[in-house]
Amino acid sequence: MAAAHEAARRLGLKSRDVTVLHQSNNVLVRIGDVAFKVGVHRERIRREVDLARHASDAGGPVLRPLADPIQSGSFVVSPWPYVQSDPTPANEEAARALAALHHSLAKTPHALPRLADRFGEVHGLLDDEVATAALPQEGRGVLREAVAALAPVVESSVSTVLHTEPHDGNRLTVGGSVVYLDLERVSIGPLEWDLAYFGQEVAERVWPQHDLTMRQHLRVGVSACVSTYCWRHLSARPEETAMRWHAEHHLTVVREALAGP
Repeated sequence: MAAAHEAARRLGLKSRDVTVLHQSNNVLVRIGDVAFKVGVHRERIRREVDLARHASDAGGPVLRPLADPIQSGSFVVSPWPYVQSDPTPANEEAARALAALHHSLAKTPHALPRLADRFGEVHGLLDDEVATAALPQEGRGVLREAVAALAPVVESSVSTVLHTEPHDGNRLTVGGSVVYLDLERVSIGPLEWDLAYFGQEVAERVWPQHDLTMRQHLRVGVSACVSTYCWRHLSARPEETAMRWHAEHHLTVVREALAGP
């Protein structure tokens, strides 16, 4: 909160009204008409600002940052316009906006991480029984098995630039159009990873040439990663019931996929 206030002061904002909008690996704070993203991953946040500017210049469906990231002690703060979202659009509208985002990011000059690196990160969390203390041991084994099976699939696949987390919490509808947020984890990986966030019919209409089998495999990979990150969050904040639902739901998805028909 102190870092957000310091960033607001440097931008000349006078408002004293402060609202915490979101809290997970970063904290999102609203001060006046500005949303401040506060985190400790300097490289990711700075890259996100650069990518959003690049996508915006290319006509992509994103919010444009208001200024460069601001360093405040051990935190880095990026300022974004605060906007109210319209009602949630149909999934196909969100999918077509994602396709436009992919196109706008395709020629980014910025070096990007590989999606395959995420599996190493997730494997490390599963091995860290302090960071993921809330995760039951049986579930830990299930998630390890899924990550071990799917990491080589991602590693060997044809790659493109992905959002990597295009779920409904990372998009808004503004003026009837969908825009995507949180480009912090944009990576290079198989297209079907992002498509795994959409239903089969929508994915087939918007991306008719995608690999259906790959998408089905990567739906399990998405759930394995999401579940692991949620268990890490729960280990720090066990009172968050919504996060627990997501952790358990995605663990069930992985467990049932590994069990087969």
